Amino acid sequence: MINSIGLDLEGRERSVKIRFVATEESYAHPTYKRMLVEVDNTEYTNIFGRARWPGAPQRALVTPFFCDWRLLADHENELNQPVIGHATIHDREKKIYRFAGTVPNMTATGDIESMAMYAGQGVGLIKEILPAGQVVKRLVEEAKHVIQHQLLGSKCH
Repeated sequence: MINSIGLDLEGRERSVKIRFVATEESYAHPTYKRMLVEVDNTEYTNIFGRARWPGAPQRALVTPFFCDWRLLADHENELNQPVIGHATIHDREKKIYRFAGTVPNMTATGDIESMAMYAGQGVGLIKEILPAGQVVKRLVEEAKHVIQHQLLGSKCH
């Protein structure tokens, strides 16, 4: 019983990380938050950050930009690409190059929809931007429900 609860809650935990990006308090760019609500599909890809993280695919939203570039030639990376935007990161103004793997934060300007938008498989569960406190409240209620039905449910029947 406890193992099955752990696995069930573990699966939900993977969805929780990205869920907090899609909250009102998150420092993510509003376009990124909107895409987390609108786009249900993700894929593993290596088109972002190849020079910085070689051989390290990440799961990203299947956006129109991603669809256009998903078959990017292996020799291409962010080092030979144009600047698509700017953002303040750790109090420094940074250029954002196409395919750099930089996630758009609140300060990002430029072609936001062409920036990396990472998300896990649970992104399809995100239906709206909520306050973080409301997300926590829902998580606690879901955890209670899982515990009551999987751990205590077998004793009550």
